[in-house]
Amino acid sequence: MASVNISFLKKHPLSLLVMALLVMALLVLAGLALGTQVSYADQTRVLKYDKDGNVIGVENREINTTDRPVRKDSNKNKAENKKTNFSDGPSTFNPDTEYEQGEVVVVDPPSGFVEKVRTNGFYVIEQTRLDNLGIEIIRLSTPSGMDVKEAIRVLAKQFPGVTVDANTRFDPSSGREDANARIMGGWQSLAPDCGKNLVLGMIDSGIDINHPALKGQKIEYQEFYKPGRKPAPPDHGTGVAAMLVGRAEWGGLVPGAQLYAANMFELNEEGKKVGSAIGLIKSMDWMASKKVDAVNMSVAGGDNKVVRKALDIAKKQNL
Repeated sequence: MASVNISFLKKHPLSLLVMALLVMALLVLAGLALGTQVSYADQTRVLKYDKDGNVIGVENREINTTDRPVRKDSNKNKAENKKTNFSDGPSTFNPDTEYEQGEVVVVDPPSGFVEKVRTNGFYVIEQTRLDNLGIEIIRLSTPSGMDVKEAIRVLAKQFPGVTVDANTRFDPSSGREDANARIMGGWQSLAPDCGKNLVLGMIDSGIDINHPALKGQKIEYQEFYKPGRKPAPPDHGTGVAAMLVGRAEWGGLVPGAQLYAANMFELNEEGKKVGSAIGLIKSMDWMASKKVDAVNMSVAGGDNKVVRKALDIAKKQNL
């Protein structure tokens, strides 16, 4: 998902061209995630990770060539990429049932809200003012014996007009993060500093800033995860960051751009990689503070009223 600051692009025509090319290239990569492989004459280097996200080596790979994109069997691609793909394989994520148990999130509660909900058995886990988006968010634990859906109904009835929803979980949106995006997009002839006037944002999992593709690049990194939990391994995020601003020889589409990368994914108590509505909204607030021109959100999840409201506010701020 990407949102482009149009006013910036009108003042910078070259950036408009670069962004148009970037969108086209990302569409090509989206096709790869669905089983389409595009090949051009060249070689790509792939960083290999172990199951914990640690670098264990580098592999040079020949890329087969054709004059135009060629569709190959998706099952064959999965077998060929098994050793080097950043993703964890087929996801069992169900967006309709994934949320933090016993938690609800409220945006911009009215005066006296906290005192009133406490009398009903709710407990305030977190109360945060996000100045860049101009909103206040409260994360509540539900009363004993009350599930999340019932808690939402109770709060909506007691406080009409207040935005309340579950603390929805999100999943990294997986594709082929082992691909050389520049070669596959046909961008080999562009300058190594392509995109030098762009400021990009990325909301994903963690990134390995010591990855050879990212060393020396203009990247600022922040993490937004629950206290008491650990950040998820920097696999998926590293792959996406390398596609966006990785060094030209590693396939970065706009290696000259500034990238602000936010990690919204963590390991929960079962060791599962999850993101939350709270982490996503905090990441968006940080993006707003950096005045990025476009944001790439490689996440998947269900509709959430709280996140939707934050996105609407961000859109009004030209994020």
